[in-house]
Formats: sequence, C-alpha cells, structure tokens
Amino acid sequence: MQREDRISHRIRHLEGLRAEDQRARTALDLIHRDGLKPGRISIARTFARLEEPLPEDLYSDRRLPPRTLRPPSAQLIRSKGVAQQLMLTLIFEAQCSPRPWTHTGQNTRPLAPTSDARMPSWTDLVLAPTNARNGPPDHQTIRAISRTDRRLRQIREALSTLADLGLIDLPGPEVRRDRYAQFRLLGESARPIGDRQYRPRGPFEDEDAFSLPSDFFINGWVHALESSEIALLIMLYAHHSVVGTRAGRSSVYVAGSHRVRYYGLGADAYRSHLLLEKAGILESWGPASYRRPTGGLRGFDAENPPPPLRFQIKESGFDQPALQALLNALKNVPC
Repeated sequence: MQREDRISHRIRHLEGLRAEDQRARTALDLIHRDGLKPGRISIARTFARLEEPLPEDLYSDRRLPPRTLRPPSAQLIRSKGVAQQLMLTLIFEAQCSPRPWTHTGQNTRPLAPTSDARMPSWTDLVLAPTNARNGPPDHQTIRAISRTDRRLRQIREALSTLADLGLIDLPGPEVRRDRYAQFRLLGESARPIGDRQYRPRGPFEDEDAFSLPSDFFINGWVHALESSEIALLIMLYAHHSVVGTRAGRSSVYVAGSHRVRYYGLGADAYRSHLLLEKAGILESWGPASYRRPTGGLRGFDAENPPPPLRFQIKESGFDQPALQALLNALKNVPC
C-alpha cells in the first residue's frame, strides 16, 4: 500500500471510531475518578526493554529479531487487533482501583455491559473498530447489539494473544462458562522472566519501571494510536528511565543498534515519530540535512551513519482528545 493510501486508510479508520470515542473516554475517566486518581501509571521496564541486548552480529534494521525474542511491547505490534491497547488498559484499571496495593491481578470486571451503570465493562473501556454499516433508524438496536458483540470478540482475541505471551493467565479449556472473564493479569515481563505475580507499582518507587501520564488513557491516546506508535512512545519512556535521570537530561536518543537489540523495533516503527510530532506529543531535533521529510535518510552510509535524532516527550499534548489531534496531524504528515 502506498504511503498516501495508508494515510487515507488511517483517516477513515479514525473517523469510524468517532461514535465510540466519547463512550470509551467517559468510561476510562469514570474508573480513574472512582479510584485513587493516580496522576501516572507505572509499568515495568521489561514490558518494553530486554534486560540483556540481543547479539549485535545477528540483528539490525535489515534483519530484525524473531518476534518471540522481542520484549512484549514489540511483540504486540500487530496489523489487526487490540492486544497492545488492552494490555495497557488492564494495567491502568488495576492501578486506578481504590486499593491497588491489594490487587492480585484477578479480573472482577465484566467483559460485556451489565445493568450496573457504575461498572463499565471491558467492551466500554476498549475503543475498537466495529465496521458497522449505516442503516435505517429501525436497525439501530440491531447495530448496537452487533457492535458490542464485535468488540467482545476482539477483546477475547486480544486476551488469547496476551495469554500466549504469558502476560495474563486464563483458566484451562475445561472451564467453558465465562472463561475469558476469569483472566488474571500477570507481571509485564516476557515469559518466563521474573515473578509472574502482578504487583502494582507507584510511579516513583521502582527504578526498574517507567510511567505514563493518566491523560494518555483518559483522553484516548491508548486506543487511537497504532500499536507501533505506542511501542515507539513506550521505548522512549523506558529508555529515558535508563539514561535520562542519570544524564540529567529531559530529552533522549536511542542508537539504532539499541533500538533493535534492546527494544525489538525496526525502522518502520521508528518512523512513526513523524505523526507523533504532528500530533503534539513528541519533539525531535538533529541534523536535518540527513533526513527526508518522510523520515528516511539521504545518502545513507553504513560506515558513517548520521547521529540519531534526540526526542523530547511533550506530555502537555496528552491533555487533548487523541482522536481529533491525530486526524488533524494526518492531514499534515508528508507523503
């Protein structure tokens, strides 16, 4: 697909989410307000970064590591599905609970809506395309039911993906009734590293963690961004937690070899910084003479590569609703 076609497709995709966007943001805000109202959501660094780098002589942008060797965030980059977004929402929900320090990871929230308006279901919390076609007014109820069913199927598929990666635990196949609703959130590490028990962290209590602002969730960025864009953003947060404080800097750069060998991200995910900049949540600077407007390099020389871009995350950008910010940005992304 040509770049112009991809941008047009993305715009249509986001426009198709408008009807559900307010619903999801309202539900996420309700969970935040009814809990401890944390300003930041803490995530184990191992979700985004391997503890030891992959061999330098084996992997590069031209030969990315197999998916199974990458950290969870990079493994969850998929062309379809909402597994990346759901995983982060599970962590958000756990840390917004009234007593997060007692949270065992066991799900207590229904997958589908119930009669309790104060208990948003997981289909309320996840913003996903349902591809429902417009129809006459007398089909409104049918369409509403089918939208919920489609979101429920997407959530079950995402839970299966997370279980395959060891990020959640599902009951065995012998449990047939409400099996997916009985999932248990595990630690944010790739199987089989570390303690599998989920342990909520405070944003400043653990040096092996990084944190995202709550507005990343409440204003819908977690669901409006694509999984590769989320992975890049998370990489910058995680890398800043490694070098930022020690270096006394508010900006960070990630060398290409580290991006591949620690974070499992290739050049395509890296180029998503262009849209994040246009959307107002990222700023970059570096030798502009090396780079094309589309993010590629001019006259790349493997023996003398240009220095990497330096990035600064603009957290004030998360204050705006994500959907409209991304639609505006897509109209200004170079083709």
